[in-house]
Amino acid sequence: MKVEVMKITKLVVVSLTMGLATGCASHSGVVPMSQGKFMITKQAATSLSGIDNLKAEVMQEAKSFCGAIDKDVSQWTFNQTKSPNILGNYTRVELQFSCVVKPDVVGRSGRTAG
Repeated sequence: MKVEVMKITKLVVVSLTMGLATGCASHSGVVPMSQGKFMITKQAATSLSGIDNLKAEVMQEAKSFCGAIDKDVSQWTFNQTKSPNILGNYTRVELQFSCVVKPDVVGRSGRTAG
């Protein structure tokens, strides 16, 4: 009986810990700024998340956002913090970007690629 209670207690503690770790992540989504610029911010959920992963995630989100309106991403500007990983103050990335009209497929010679 004691073994079952300990297993259940351990399961509850692990579940709560996992829930808190994932619940502490911060993600803004795409936020419109001024003059056709947008911003995405993302903060790591744990101290184990690398800054390169956060950068890749926000870059992909920006590409998807601009791609949905048939445009390309321009003007990548990153701000990043590598904070002391204590009390939920984890690594944070901010990306500012614009969506621009895709360049023509026609090359400089005037012929289409292919």
